[in-house]
Amino acid sequence: MQKIKQALPVVHPTDIKLTKEELIKFQLRWILKDKIELNDTQLSTLAYVYLYKYEAPSKMVADNIGKSEKSIENIISIFRKTGLIEGLRSNTRLNPNIKPVLADINFTVKLRL
Repeated sequence: MQKIKQALPVVHPTDIKLTKEELIKFQLRWILKDKIELNDTQLSTLAYVYLYKYEAPSKMVADNIGKSEKSIENIISIFRKTGLIEGLRSNTRLNPNIKPVLADINFTVKLRL
């Protein structure tokens, strides 16, 4: 019986379309994964603050993420204490050391069986 040679990697490019909120959230998940454990709402909050600054709470409620602006503001307040978010009111922004990009990105996934 002949030995089977190791198969070459299969490259199967797939385009995945994301909203800008999803793109930033995806990047933040990987940027912060070894630093802090975040749930989906917390990641969304960071993404919305990055994109919409102080308007994030109202945008999130309008997009059905979070029950009220006050609950989102509470999450933002916690993130201010940890340093993930800086500034107050119109100066609210994501920590400048966290640098997601709003551009097409290539991401390689390796699956091992």
